[in-house]
Amino acid sequence: MANDTLAHKRLTSYLNLVNAVLLVVTAVVYFIEASAAKTFSSTVLALIVVAAALAVVFALVPGKASDAANLAAVPCIAAALAQFLINSINTIADAVSGITMFGSTGGIGYIVLVAGLLAAAMIIEIVSCFMSREAK
Repeated sequence: MANDTLAHKRLTSYLNLVNAVLLVVTAVVYFIEASAAKTFSSTVLALIVVAAALAVVFALVPGKASDAANLAAVPCIAAALAQFLINSINTIADAVSGITMFGSTGGIGYIVLVAGLLAAAMIIEIVSCFMSREAK
């Protein structure tokens, strides 16, 4: 029973806990900034929250069954990133072309920030998928 405490977890569990915190921060930033820019999507927010929950499940729940949570978090993050970028395409197009043609709302800054946070979370999650959770 002592091996199940957080003090005895391997690096992959800590990575998932850090990733869960990163995803919660991303969700808060997305909610605030996308709501202000009137580009909020509940699908994006739900995918981010589900990915954070899956990271916590993998990090804290012992057993082989929770290993699937680590893998399932990756497509959730990827889908959130893809949907977010699709929803932001007007602003991205306006920023790239240097004009306001599509009537974009919001700035490119929060889009780059949220996309960067989601990309970092996805990389952390992918790396942790290749790490062992149990001592060999």
